[in-house]
Amino acid sequence: MSGCENMVNRQLWVVLLCLWGHYQVSAQENFHHPGMLTGLWELTHMRMQTAEPSTPNAIAYETVLHDGRYSGMMSLSYRHSVTDTLKPKFSEWKDDATACYLHALQWYITTDTAYARKVLEIVDAWGISATQVAEAKVSEYALHLGTGLTDFCKATEIVKHTWEDWNPQAEQRFTDMVQRILLGPIAIRSGNNNIDYIRAAARMGFAVVIDSIEMFEHQIEWYRDAIESYSRDYGQIMEVCRDPQHAGMAMGGIARVCEIAWQQGIDLYSHLDNRVQEIFEHEAILRNGEIPERIPTDFPNQQKNSDNRDLACEEYWYAAWARGVGKVDPWGDEIVYNHYVNRKGLAMPQLQKRIAYTRENSSWDGIHGCSGLGTLTHAEAGNPPITKNILRPASANGHKKLRRRSRVVYTLLGKKVTLTPAGDLPIEMPPGVYVIFNDFTEKMTRTGGWR
Repeated sequence: MSGCENMVNRQLWVVLLCLWGHYQVSAQENFHHPGMLTGLWELTHMRMQTAEPSTPNAIAYETVLHDGRYSGMMSLSYRHSVTDTLKPKFSEWKDDATACYLHALQWYITTDTAYARKVLEIVDAWGISATQVAEAKVSEYALHLGTGLTDFCKATEIVKHTWEDWNPQAEQRFTDMVQRILLGPIAIRSGNNNIDYIRAAARMGFAVVIDSIEMFEHQIEWYRDAIESYSRDYGQIMEVCRDPQHAGMAMGGIARVCEIAWQQGIDLYSHLDNRVQEIFEHEAILRNGEIPERIPTDFPNQQKNSDNRDLACEEYWYAAWARGVGKVDPWGDEIVYNHYVNRKGLAMPQLQKRIAYTRENSSWDGIHGCSGLGTLTHAEAGNPPITKNILRPASANGHKKLRRRSRVVYTLLGKKVTLTPAGDLPIEMPPGVYVIFNDFTEKMTRTGGWR
């Protein structure tokens, strides 16, 4: 890379720093948008990495583009399957939610507004047409309605806050529909298990979309209490004695809850001495086909599946290892690994080994269940580089004299640089006016173009 190109790229990172602030302000003050599993930092890192063919993000992107299960969902010819009644299994709802999220990611990666319009089309169609939810099992409500709602909210957060032509009326129709017919079923708790973590993540995501501090804080409080009884200090979770699949769904829900909270300035990852780190390391040992120092043992009153109901937990897991059941799809591995290793500099050797396996064998941390396309969005993301020595306000008065919401020109590498046009940057940023706060928090209004 030439010296000139290197300087341009460094300038881009500094511009992104100006937009970054969602780790520094608490949700109690205001919500950060986009702010679910991906903030502006993760999204822009994703776009940059997908432009480099050898990166894990680019490989994951190519994988989903050519995966027969999902390539059709990413096509602009995709047709939604809206119904007035959401029926058990909720396949139409789930498929449209997945497609919606995939199109949102496509919009941010490609900047093709057709993908953003497709997201709006699907969201509005459900907001207009859905009128009721059929009776179903509690587990179906949480697993299918909840997972779908999370994907819809992720898509909405991305497109709403990065596309100038977002339609607030369409969003209002969708959120009114959710509040009218979905929040009740999703709120039903079945006990402290995988369903409840998926449910909590869905309600947290919806709280971010509608800016409901009360709903958001309620889920935070529930999680802090629930995770302590659901897991042991060395990382075993209750449902590992049930089967790997349900344990994996719980881990996916836990990863979602923690990452959504992190994007809003609340650190649940560190709760109970980094309990989530212990959970993912312990389960990675099992999924790597190895025997941990502390064999999983039964929790009091835990739920078991019929195939292992008569076995003690340790007997079941020995049988599971023999069958290779431990080698299940990843559930949020990349998101958790990115936090503890790339953001915090901690070691997770077992999870690192597991991630290397899934990347190499194309069982990437992708669409399935709760993982949220983790390889694409979070691989190697880490923290924004903080280089205060090359970032100064052009105003000699400094930050304290700048009014909040003042638009300022920053000194980048000793040179005054305006943020227009987009062509001055090595990649094209999404449309929007970026208003830089004096406390480095980012806001974006949708009035078009860099200024």
